[in-house]
Amino acid sequence: MDPKRNSLGDINRLYLAILTKACQIDQDGQSTDSEAPKEMIEVLQAILAAATPLSISTIDALLGSKSTGRVVEFLSSVLNVRNDGTVVILHPTFREFLEDRRTARPFHFEITDAHGLMAKGCLATMKRELRFNICRLESSFMRNKDVPDFNERVSKYIPEQLQYGCTHWLDHVTKSSPRSHENDRTAALEFVEGRLPLYWMEVLSALGKIPKILRDLQEVGSWYSEKKLKDKFKDIKQFLVAFSTPVSESIPHIYISTIPFAARKSYIRQEVRGLFPKTMSVIIGYSKNWPEPPQEWQGHTGSVKSVAFSPDGRRIVSGSEDNTVRLWDAEAGQPLGEPLRGHTHYVQSVSFSPDGRRIVSGSLDKTIRVWDAETGYAGYVGDNHRVVFGLNTDTIRLWSAGIRHTSEEQSHPNTHMVSTTTLNNAPDQIPLSQSNESHNLIHSLHFPPGPHFASPGFDDCKLLQDGWVSSSNRLLYWVPPNNRHGLQSSHILTFPTTSHLRSTWIDFSNFCCGTDWTKCRE
Repeated sequence: MDPKRNSLGDINRLYLAILTKACQIDQDGQSTDSEAPKEMIEVLQAILAAATPLSISTIDALLGSKSTGRVVEFLSSVLNVRNDGTVVILHPTFREFLEDRRTARPFHFEITDAHGLMAKGCLATMKRELRFNICRLESSFMRNKDVPDFNERVSKYIPEQLQYGCTHWLDHVTKSSPRSHENDRTAALEFVEGRLPLYWMEVLSALGKIPKILRDLQEVGSWYSEKKLKDKFKDIKQFLVAFSTPVSESIPHIYISTIPFAARKSYIRQEVRGLFPKTMSVIIGYSKNWPEPPQEWQGHTGSVKSVAFSPDGRRIVSGSEDNTVRLWDAEAGQPLGEPLRGHTHYVQSVSFSPDGRRIVSGSLDKTIRVWDAETGYAGYVGDNHRVVFGLNTDTIRLWSAGIRHTSEEQSHPNTHMVSTTTLNNAPDQIPLSQSNESHNLIHSLHFPPGPHFASPGFDDCKLLQDGWVSSSNRLLYWVPPNNRHGLQSSHILTFPTTSHLRSTWIDFSNFCCGTDWTKCRE
């Protein structure tokens, strides 16, 4: 007899005995508490399917239950409550046991069903807890990052279960079974209609998760069979792509800067325009449909030195002489979030990791940096990732990233400039870099700062390069690329009216901003 197989059999019998005792199941297979097996299995499903370890209170909130603490206590021999309060399984063989229908009856479950349960819990949590101005921001004049106590507000007003639900709902949808999709179809359709998508964007903006959700939205449309639901998800993605800058940077502008400029045929605009009436009105210069991807991508303020596609082809990363790294939506040609800042000299080379979760960049400041592709934070995650880089010498070097959460950059032992980088030496990720040979430079694609102009109630307004209209360092509103020229030259007449240099006339008579911004929904 195979000793290994015999050992696994002993372990499985031990797990079965532990679960049977926890459910107080007698010899006839009956439990003294009829709800105990169901409650225990749901808690185990949540623990195994969770994208990140969750606390007992968060699991209870997602499941709409009060039994997690009791289940964890009964199963203390196979579950562990860590120092941070999150619950994890003690050994991977317990997961294997639960997923094996031959050994785990009657406790076996399919992991796709576990993801379906979590998707349902995330959706219910969002519908129950999302609300307008969830962080209670007093003014629309500042970016999120400039609000002095912004992080404290996020922790105080966005509970852990809502943070998790908003971030990972679509993860669980795409990993669940088709049966789960159809069972939750009505609830999902109710969620994507009306104002809830905008409230969802508030939390995503606060958590810096807009780039992640854009990637998730690309996948989720194929998981639902109903055309209306597919179209709604597509519209949300187009909305986020078109307005990634204001949505990512300032929660109030999810309302006051996006609704006026949204495509007239957008589901979101049609459903919320009447709910938020006190915003600007675009009289001339609006679009009926979402714009086609631009041929010229605007965002960098210096020459572009390197670009690379993500492994799934849905994102592009670029490095520039403006010392920044930028992420782009490859389909829409729009920047995802703010530039990644940290280098102090030209960024010569960029590349994605094979799983698309990290970006590595090399710079003339003689450092390389590893970035989280979802959050944009600099640091090193994981314990099995290596960076190979070339210097402006006749050598290459291999560097192990390791786990170095406290460090933001890696300096090289010599003083030569980094010219090429790639993460994990992925053969399909060949960075484009500047060499000593003669190449044509790709210059930055941006609209230069325009002349000063006035908006009602504000003097000395200026259109910034990223589309914000500012007055005395106060953010008034954001303007899409196709409307920026016409806004500064309102006398121009364009034909067709959809020209990228189109005339733009805005009615400010109902515009609420600054400390009055919350009145936009009155």
